[in-house]
Amino acid sequence: MFNRLSVQEAIRSLQARLALIKSLPENGLALFSGVCEDAQGKQDHVTYAIEPLKPLRRGFYRCDNRFHTELLREQFTDDHARFGFIIMDGSDTSFYVLAGKNRETLFEWSKVNLPKKHGRGGQSQNRFARIREEKREIYVNRVAEIAIEHFIGENSLPNVVGLILAGCADLKSELFTQLDQRLKSVVLTIVDVQYNGMPGFNECVEKCSGVLKDTEYMQERALLAKFFELVKTDQPVVYGIAETMNALVESGGAVERLLVSENLNAVRAVFAPRGSSSTSDAEIIFYGTETEVNTKANKDGLKLLSSSPLIPWILENAKSFGAEVELLSDWSVMAAQFSEGFGGLGGTLRYRWVPEDTQELDEDDEEKEVYEW
Repeated sequence: MFNRLSVQEAIRSLQARLALIKSLPENGLALFSGVCEDAQGKQDHVTYAIEPLKPLRRGFYRCDNRFHTELLREQFTDDHARFGFIIMDGSDTSFYVLAGKNRETLFEWSKVNLPKKHGRGGQSQNRFARIREEKREIYVNRVAEIAIEHFIGENSLPNVVGLILAGCADLKSELFTQLDQRLKSVVLTIVDVQYNGMPGFNECVEKCSGVLKDTEYMQERALLAKFFELVKTDQPVVYGIAETMNALVESGGAVERLLVSENLNAVRAVFAPRGSSSTSDAEIIFYGTETEVNTKANKDGLKLLSSSPLIPWILENAKSFGAEVELLSDWSVMAAQFSEGFGGLGGTLRYRWVPEDTQELDEDDEEKEVYEW
């Protein structure tokens, strides 16, 4: 809670902080001051002065029991067009936003369970039909109200460039007629889908490829489709954590583009033989999951010198090996197929490359060939 004294104290703290700032930053300044409480209940007065990533378009002053950072958070997604989705049927309704290749669930209303059509005759038939229509109308109107809460911004304008309505019944069309006029103006299409919730959202996105053709999501989809086609036609590609990393580091530039799942759970581990006094000349680099790292250490009798997450290492070093990096979302259908079927890491090659140890094995096999009649 806040009161007059706490507000005055916050203003004095902000004035003291402003006195230390010689000139206003080009993008403006976001100021926050108040009392925060940690998990142990200890209170501390904090004051922050933050220069936004982009210019602030308007002033905003608010006394509340929390810091309002909405204007700053919006700047992280402002480069990407935001598309809103409402997936609706008689059992639940879900609200989503697609910005770039990032998906956000805004709201889920489950277990609605609208009454079904009453098939029996008699005097009660009309009464049941009227009750059903009334509940249906209440449901649609409430969804339209929730749409205003999530898709109309503080400036009283839509915070999405387009809105897509989807569902497996007529409710989505009824919703369109009840939408606020501001949201009606940005409705791009109404789509039939077989499922509700997240499966319905994924199906809707696939069916709206034309509307979403310029988004990062569709660009990622095209990238994965090309990779799957290269695998299918036996073109120069590599996939799997160990295989891809070996190709990146040892091939001398064969990897042209790396595809990396955002949820890749892998590490770069450095081993040395147990009991070795000097490890610099005997280091063994291994790429894999934490479980695979522990298994290798125990099986081969190695000493683990260091272990670090693989994604940051790739982002920092891939360019030095001549490879571009594409980070893939962790929610789309094709991205999930890549993560599950190809280990979440793969790449397209400039030319075919075979590891040296594999080449040696092939040569040995040729020497040992035996022909029988």
